[in-house]
Amino acid sequence: IAEMLRQCAAGVGNLLLNVGPKGDGSLPQQSTDRLDAVGAWLKRNGESIFNTRRFIFDAHRSDIGLADWTHSGRFTATDSAFYWHIRHWPGSALRLSGVKCKVTDVTLLANGENYHFEQQGDRVIVKTVGEGMDTASEPLVFRFRTDGEPKLYLCGGYDQPSVEHCRYD
Repeated sequence: IAEMLRQCAAGVGNLLLNVGPKGDGSLPQQSTDRLDAVGAWLKRNGESIFNTRRFIFDAHRSDIGLADWTHSGRFTATDSAFYWHIRHWPGSALRLSGVKCKVTDVTLLANGENYHFEQQGDRVIVKTVGEGMDTASEPLVFRFRTDGEPKLYLCGGYDQPSVEHCRYD
């Protein structure tokens, strides 16, 4: 459900969940458990969902592919930050290519912890992240504050700098 929320937020959409009541009017326990879990996730990570702006593919200019994603997860964005929703933990360091803006800080939203990072050209490396962070039950969300509007191009790993594959608008 968190990934569906991210997808709706990135596309400026709405999410309707089909949660039907039992015959006595109450909700099934499984549904309330799931909604409680999503509510707890939103309490920690809602900044990456609420009041975000459209973050879309730029598939109109090229047939190479879509690239607003990485193998680890996808994105949402605001006027001065982008959020990386990590579904598959990549290892001891986070590496993100295609960052065409200056990153000023990196924070794990769930606990507010700031991480040391290094930006080399269009690549951001967050080195002090522990291995094996749990992404099995829910996505981890990192906020990358930026100096101005966030811009990500070729973030899916394509090596053709003249073609813009993903954009924030």
